[in-house]
Amino acid sequence: MKITVLHVVSAALMLALTASAAMPPGVTAADIAYLRALMKETWHYMDSYVSQETGLPYDSNEARDTTNTTNVGLYLAALAMACKLGYIAEADALARARKILDSLD
Repeated sequence: MKITVLHVVSAALMLALTASAAMPPGVTAADIAYLRALMKETWHYMDSYVSQETGLPYDSNEARDTTNTTNVGLYLAALAMACKLGYIAEADALARARKILDSLD
């Protein structure tokens, strides 16, 4: 499975579950808890497919040193949401973003 798909799904879930709008009728606390656990698990998966050297997300789960602009943009969005949700510290998120941007120079 391409990481890009995971980025899109994870970012959409994170956005939906952190929005201030009310949940649709019929959504239970158990549903929300399940989705929050899924978001965290998805973040950890995505975080494991990032180059330690450049900070850039891999283009596939084969961990080859290739990526594209969509992967980078979606990873940065997921990084921001991981910080907002408390999965990583703000200083860590900023350091990761700087590493990515420095790698693009």
